[in-house]
Amino acid sequence: MPLASGARFGPYQVLSKVGEGGMGEVYRAHDVNLDRDVALKAVLPDVAADPDRLARFSREARVLASLNHPNVAQVYGLEAAEGTRVLAMELVEGPTLADRIARGPLPIEEALPIARQIVDALEAAHEQGIVHRDLKPANIKVRDDGTVKVLDFGLAKASDPGSKDPGLHQDTANSPTMAAGATEMGMILGTAVYMAPEQARGKPVDKRADIWAFGVVLFEMLAGRPCFEGETVTDVLAAIVRSEPDWTALPAATPPRMRSLLARCLAKDRRQRLHDMGDVRIELSDGDAFGPAAAALPAARPPRWRSLVPWAIAALAVAASAGWALLGGRGGEVAPRRLALAVLPAPGTVSAGPIDLSADGRRLAFTAAGPDGQTRLYIRSLDAMEPRALPGTEDADAPFFSPDGRAVGFFAGKKLKRVDLAGGPPRELADAPDHRGGSWGPQNVIIFAPEAGGPIFRVSASGGSAAPVTELDPSVQEVSHRWPRFLPDGTQFLFLSRRPKSPRLVVEVGLLDKGRRQRLAEASSSGIYSGGRLYFMRGTTLLSQALDLRALALTGDPEPVVDDVWRNSNTDGLTALSVADDGTLAWRTGGFGKVQLTWLDRQGQRLGTVGEAGLIGSLDLSPEGQRVLTEIADSVRDTAALFAVENSTAGGTTRVSLGEGNQSSAIFSPDGRSVVFAWDLNGAFDLYRREFGTAGEPVPLVVNGAWKFPESWSSDGRFLSYAQSEPGKPADIWVLPMGGGDGKPLPFAQTPATESGSAFSPDGRFLAYASDEPGQTEIFVQTFPASGAKWQVSTGGGASPVWRRDGKELFYVTPDRRIVGVPVAVTARGLEPGSARTLFQNPQLRLPAGTKTIVFRVSADGQRFLVIISVGEAESSPILIRTGRPR
Repeated sequence: MPLASGARFGPYQVLSKVGEGGMGEVYRAHDVNLDRDVALKAVLPDVAADPDRLARFSREARVLASLNHPNVAQVYGLEAAEGTRVLAMELVEGPTLADRIARGPLPIEEALPIARQIVDALEAAHEQGIVHRDLKPANIKVRDDGTVKVLDFGLAKASDPGSKDPGLHQDTANSPTMAAGATEMGMILGTAVYMAPEQARGKPVDKRADIWAFGVVLFEMLAGRPCFEGETVTDVLAAIVRSEPDWTALPAATPPRMRSLLARCLAKDRRQRLHDMGDVRIELSDGDAFGPAAAALPAARPPRWRSLVPWAIAALAVAASAGWALLGGRGGEVAPRRLALAVLPAPGTVSAGPIDLSADGRRLAFTAAGPDGQTRLYIRSLDAMEPRALPGTEDADAPFFSPDGRAVGFFAGKKLKRVDLAGGPPRELADAPDHRGGSWGPQNVIIFAPEAGGPIFRVSASGGSAAPVTELDPSVQEVSHRWPRFLPDGTQFLFLSRRPKSPRLVVEVGLLDKGRRQRLAEASSSGIYSGGRLYFMRGTTLLSQALDLRALALTGDPEPVVDDVWRNSNTDGLTALSVADDGTLAWRTGGFGKVQLTWLDRQGQRLGTVGEAGLIGSLDLSPEGQRVLTEIADSVRDTAALFAVENSTAGGTTRVSLGEGNQSSAIFSPDGRSVVFAWDLNGAFDLYRREFGTAGEPVPLVVNGAWKFPESWSSDGRFLSYAQSEPGKPADIWVLPMGGGDGKPLPFAQTPATESGSAFSPDGRFLAYASDEPGQTEIFVQTFPASGAKWQVSTGGGASPVWRRDGKELFYVTPDRRIVGVPVAVTARGLEPGSARTLFQNPQLRLPAGTKTIVFRVSADGQRFLVIISVGEAESSPILIRTGRPR
């Protein structure tokens, strides 16, 4: 949080804010003991909450404290108070070198003293084994008396003390990276314009990267403009790796010795570059060498073929690893057409779910969960070092940019919201209890799917009432319109039509005035239009096909673009994919994101697995514990069927359900002889019962227009609880009598909140369930039949309650993927929950999502847990970005 004027940190009293960086805000403060003004760098809240970034802040303090040099801003102390950590530093007055360059090129006589002091500071750092890694004019201050101070060693890396050569420590995890393939992706650290070629390509960096950056800064001082330029970070990095500096930009009077020095600092092959800042210092100390000069290019300029070799190798590596033709041109010229970058989430976070590029392809929006399990919205400018978390966006999902890129729409807390990137809290626009995506049009209109089973709606981007713009077609049993995307005219849009029977998923075009609809293609995702082509997925492959917007017709054949694009196996059409207007493509790899049924003990230690890894949606354990009932998605047909898997690693698998559509959320009867499941045979998900191991047809139990998913069967077999949701309403818990009486379902928990995940206690006297009535989803237990007596069991969030067989313990999962156990006692006063205790935490644990509320089961003795574990890197893999349009 911002420091208030007058706040005290040790002897330092805050006066005013003077700036802000990636990890901290800088304030002017007064040292009351020594009667001098200092600079306080206060760590930002998101940094304080992130152990990795906080460690980097502390490292900066240690690095600077070890450098006692007149050209390096000095550290006075590290203070902490009220949860805020501040670094007290020398207050350096005066403009930055960037400010000076903005006024025009520096004459040689002005540039030389500045350059020599920069060299002195870097040489001192290198002697301490410290590489700056982010040298640039904005990090260099020039005081009125001409003294130069090199600032911001926040990205500096101290080398291994045992290394023979200080600065040669290789740290690929922290080194700035430009991807050359999907297996070498990383996050860019540092500022692109000043990166050395090896830094841009993700190679380990040493002190020669600082020598390169010094050459770029010196060139910019003399020329008055950057050494390498481009509209986007990818253009800049391409120029660094591929192009020579424009030597003609240097003043004609630049001495030949200076040109030679620049060429030796800017050799792309670091083996040909000057190896030590001491060599640079010696060159600059020869004042006689910088007299009148000719304008010729430097004789020491590396041959063109030598500068092209590293680029050619990198380009071939990308082409080989990703299947992209990056080399082109005629007459032997090497002309890269596309580049690939990787964006990792902030340290300590895991990114998952949909992503979006701004229309100009320069910003990326995505969500990521932190160590606390809380998901937030992040924005990454492609020319920035790190993604930026947007305050107030907790629980964010499915972001989408405004047409001008100045705001982002997203979903959180069952609402459609927007947040302006310039600042300010998010604003609620409309209800969206179970969304399926949105899109922002050029006429300040947002279209969105508020529910999993319903049409597309429109609402003003300023808020107001929402109205449907599509209608479900009963003739094809449409159950949902989802993942809308505006077309360029702002009146037509693409969306995905979901049906229970083949073809299940179809990309269509709709109109805001609910006019004609036009079917385009069968697909596994909605469509995205860019540059005259429709982009859509089949399986995990992204395809593109020419689209005539006037005729609303596809022409030619679909062409593959990239493979292994992440899709969510539980939600039709949910992908991590975006295409900007200029053809820039962003996607996350990982295919469908397979999971594995895994047994863990009470300490979270792995005991074994059940069956093979696959596209598993939910699970139930048979009463005797010999079989596991689950749904497995078919990646080709985009359907899900029920299977019984023997409880062993090599156990056999038996299909339980037949027919078209999706079967989901199956549970065993108490005697294990039958199963109840949800089936969208008629559009909505209805409840069906089938005898286990027989060829009999499923028997319908509850068939209506609502979506229903079974959750628990009382141990005496008399009652079945299930979650039911209707269009425009949150889910409620209903109970269906399974024998005797009229067999009509009765509401059990029916409130304005969402209730789901119900579980009968073993004695049938209580029903546990999850409800978001308190503002976040928590676990409650209520008497059965309902008498009004209710107990809240969890306090920090909880879902998917499961009872131990003897009823003496209740388990649930938390948002940060912990399994929690609560002792339970039944007395004359009712239920008495004990203190909750975390049993274990697993970052790969599947959490309840939408209708998939059953995500773990417990052995009869409560000592083993059958959970769903993500395998591979489907959720934590980087977001890949490729510029240029496919050919």
